[in-house]
Formats: sequence, C-alpha cells, structure tokens
Amino acid sequence: MSHLFDAKAPLWLNKSVDDVATTKEWNGFLGELQDAIQQQLVESHVQQFTDLSEAEKILFEEKGLRMLSGGETHQQLFHALSRATETNLNDQVSKEFELNSPYQTRSEAIHAGVVEGIVSLLYKWPDLKSQFVRFLNQSLPLGLRLHVWRVYFNNEYVLQQYHRILHSNPQQAISIDDYGISERCKQILSKEPSLKDMHGSTGAWYAMKAVLSYYHAMKSSQQRLTDSEILLIAPFLQVIQHRIARHEPPPTAVVEVLVQEYFTFMSGRPKFMVDTGHEENESALKHFTARVIALARQADAEIINVFAAALAPGREHGADFSDQDDDMYLAGAMMPLMKTLLKPFFVGILGMDALLFIWDQYVVSLDMPGLQEEFVAIAVACYFILMKAPLKAGANLAAFEKALKTEGLKLLARDFQYLINRFYFSDLYRLINFDKTAPILDPTQNPNTGRVDGGIQPNWRQWLVEEGRTDRVRSDEREHRRVQREADKQRIFGLEDELHRSEVKREAAEEALRIERERQAKEDAEELIRLRRDREYLDEQVRAEKLRRLEDQQRHEEEMRRLRMELRQGQEGVAGTRRSDLAQLAGSGQQPGNRQLASCSCSRRRLAEQRTIHRCRGTRRRRMRCTIWNRRLRRWK
Repeated sequence: MSHLFDAKAPLWLNKSVDDVATTKEWNGFLGELQDAIQQQLVESHVQQFTDLSEAEKILFEEKGLRMLSGGETHQQLFHALSRATETNLNDQVSKEFELNSPYQTRSEAIHAGVVEGIVSLLYKWPDLKSQFVRFLNQSLPLGLRLHVWRVYFNNEYVLQQYHRILHSNPQQAISIDDYGISERCKQILSKEPSLKDMHGSTGAWYAMKAVLSYYHAMKSSQQRLTDSEILLIAPFLQVIQHRIARHEPPPTAVVEVLVQEYFTFMSGRPKFMVDTGHEENESALKHFTARVIALARQADAEIINVFAAALAPGREHGADFSDQDDDMYLAGAMMPLMKTLLKPFFVGILGMDALLFIWDQYVVSLDMPGLQEEFVAIAVACYFILMKAPLKAGANLAAFEKALKTEGLKLLARDFQYLINRFYFSDLYRLINFDKTAPILDPTQNPNTGRVDGGIQPNWRQWLVEEGRTDRVRSDEREHRRVQREADKQRIFGLEDELHRSEVKREAAEEALRIERERQAKEDAEELIRLRRDREYLDEQVRAEKLRRLEDQQRHEEEMRRLRMELRQGQEGVAGTRRSDLAQLAGSGQQPGNRQLASCSCSRRRLAEQRTIHRCRGTRRRRMRCTIWNRRLRRWK
C-alpha cells in the first residue's frame, strides 16, 4: 500500500501484547490449541506438523481456533486481553494529560488511541476487515473511515495496470473527451449542494478529472460518461479530502488510491444498481424494488399507498397493496424512481452526513453480499419513509423525483439510524451473528430488551475520573467548583507564561551556544587547514631530502664501484709483474726489493736504493707499483 497509509502500532498496544504473552491465560490457551492441532494430525494420519504445507498449517490452526472459540480458556484470554488494553490505553492517556495541555477531552483522547490501534492492526492483518461489519447501524469514525475504505477497495491489479500505462504511454490514460470531463467536473464541484466542502478546490478538481478521464479511456467507449458515473467518485474524494491541498494538484499517491477505489467500486456494484438496459439487470432491479416495498410496508404501510395511488392507479389504488403480484406490479412502476436513487447511489440526493453513513454500511458488508443487498433495500425503504411528507404532495413520477432531489439533502444519519434501530436492526444482526460472543456496538440496543441476544457491554470503570459520584450538586458546591476552575485556569495561565519565558530564555541560550559553537568550529577548521598545509610542506621537504640522499648514495655507490674496478685491474697487473720479477730474481739471486727498485725509473731512485719510502711521479701503473713496494718496505722496516 501507499506510504500515505502506513500505520505503526501505538505503544499501549505493543505493551498490551507483551503483558498478555506472560499471563497464565495465554499459556493455557496455547496448550489447548496445541492439543487441538495434535488431535487433527492424528485424525489426518500426519506424523509431524512440519510435514504440512503452509496452507495446510494455516487451515489446521484456524480449525483449532474455531474449536476453542467460546470455550473457557478462550473467554479467560479474552478478558485478560481486555484488561491489558484497557489499562495500558488509560495509562497512556493519563500520561499525555500530565505532560501536555488537555486540548481535547479524555473520551476524545481515548477514542483517538483506539482508532490508532485499530488502523495498525488493520494494515498488519487486512483480513480483519470482515470484523468491521460489527459497526452495523453506526457511522465509521472519521479517522478510521479512510483506512477501512482503503483496505476494502484495495486492488493491486488495477494499480499495476495504471502504473504500466503511465510508464509506457501516458496518453492512453487520457480520455478523448478529457476536456468535456474536466468541464463537467468543474461544474459539479461548483454547483452540487451536497459537495459544498469541495467548492473551489483545485486539488479535488484535478483528482476528479484525472480518475474519470482514465476510467473513460479504459472503457474504450465513444459515449460520454453519465452524470451518475461522475457523481459516484464524490464520496471517495470527500473521505480523502484532508490529504488533498485545496489550491494545488493532489499527490500521485492520492490519485492512485482513488483509481483503485473507484474502479473496484464500479466493477463490484450489484446488478440492480447498474443501468445497462439488459433484461438481467432489469429483472434484478424489479425484484429488489419488490423487497423495498415489503420492508417499507413493515414500518409504514401508508407510504406504499402513496406510491400505489400515483404510479399504479389501475391496481386498486384505494386498498393496501399486500399481494405479491400487486407488489411486483408496483415495483415495475417504481423502477424509474429507483434508478434515480440507485444509479448515483444517493450521491447528490442526500447530504454528506447521511450519504457517508449509508456508504459505510455498504462498504463493511462487501464481504457479505446477502447482508449488503438487504441493507441497501432497508436504506431505500427508510429514505421513502422519511420522505413521506414531501412525497404525499406529489402526484406523479416527475413530482416524486423533484421532491427526492430537493428535500433529501435535509436528512441526517441519525434519522436513518433511528428507523433501522426500531424496525430492522434485529433482522440485520441475525445475518452477521456468526459469533455469539461478539459485542453489540449499537448503544441503542439494550441486551435486556430481548430483541438481540448477547451483547455484553464492556465495563470501563478504570476510565472514569471519579467513582461513586452522584448527579445531585448543590449551588454552593457549583460555586466552589467554579471558583476552583477559575483558580486552576489562572494557575495554568501563570504556568504557561512562566513556561513561555523559560522557553524564550532557553532558546536565547541555545542560540548563543550555537553561535559560540559555530565560531569555535570555524576557528578549529582554520587551524586544521593551517596544520594540514604545514604538514604538507614538511612532507614535501622530507620527500626532497630523501630524494637528494638517494641520489648522493647512488653517486657514492657508483664511485665506489668504479674505484673497486680500478683497484681490481691494478692488483691483477701488479700480480702479473710480481710473478715475472720473482722468476728473474730467482735466476739471478738478487733481493726482490733491490730488483724491483732497480726497475723504478723515478727521479728519486737513490732513495729507493737506500730502502726509503718515496712518492713516485711516473705513470699510473708505475705509481701503483711504487705504492705496493712502499707497503712492503714498511713491513720490512
């Protein structure tokens, strides 16, 4: 679902679940549920629960829950859960009243908390939507209606098709009569009395024409949309209106929700609500009208005589219509009037309060077609009974239609609720009473009257501010309470003023602290930049020094390598000369030193003869040779 409708479980609901999970009632219920599942496994000749598929596991669990439903452990768990939710919700509301100013009453805060919890459970387990049928004869709360309708009319296929068309070829989502649809939407929004809340709303107009243009494009019909097809989107716009800006186009998510809801509603309407001209639809409408006549006679037979006198004068219009054939004859005569009501499904005929009440009942009974058709018939019957005075003034079908369109806007939801409660509630409740333990949510239905079995009302003792209080209050007590309220009000004003001053001081201190932190952060940033630059400079110097030393080292190594090579060459030459000299001296018997010195041709030969060290100034080879002999002379000395 769209992110606009995401819901997170409130704290009080999570705490209630945690509290119940630790109770003995929960452990006892789990034990009996396991026993029930094990019994099914034995009867089905299955060894282990894990051998079942996911669908079979769910089936076994649901069957086990049905076996335990209404039993002692189930009732104990139900009461434990009721106590936990009651206590935790009450505690949360009390804390909110202690921490915040009570801008709403306690009952309003509790109601908001309950709605929040219901919405979170609804989006977590959409199948629970079937439980909303218990809102029979009650309008859905304002904060809950949007989400309930959203879940009932959710249609992923329609949404995927809409996305695919928008991504592949957006022009296919626009009708050939887009301009005509746009102008008609603008006219309806500006002139329809029942849609006065959306008069002048640009966002509602954009959303309305976008959905209807796409709907007409998907119909692939050359005929224009009927007025009823245009009007039927109005309730969906009214419910989601607070999510649409008045002077701006609506968000894409809102348009997607409207597309799903409108397409699903249009495709799921009963046959008696669709005017196609086919015999099957006409027959369904005729039988539905006959049922309306029977229901209206059950509460007020006079209204049937009014219709009979005006629409079926040849059928003993002076007598009561009670025969089945006469009912069918009158039903055929009333079919044009029924189409006026059912084609737009009361849109433009009733005010928004009564309209949304009827649509709420229609929506929550979508999963029960029999209940849905019965309630629509009861709603039409109640409408005729409530309009008896204006209808009695009419004499033909045209006068009836005019009266319905002008006087019906004055009706309220409580008018329908009164008649349903008085004449039809018991029959409707029996259609949904599949669980005898289900409570009756209609406060007008007293379980002691005997009309409806069961229906134990919950005890909300913990939500009362006082217990044991009386309704009788003396004048001095009222004066004392008034003075006390004034004193409390002044005290609250003083506390709020003091809180405001402290808030201003705190904000000023936070602003000064913020400025100081910004200044300090700026200085730290500048210092960090300077240190980074110094480090980069030093790193560059170190790299240069390393490079210089590396070059010096390479140069020294090259010099040493060259010197070693020269030394090696000199040693090899000296060694060869020495071997030849030694060979000659061995033959002549002379001293090696004298023989070698005799071969030296330097200018200081006589010093050599005297066995003294001298520096030879001859060629390189001779210098090397003299150097070697100088070393020998040193050793000899």
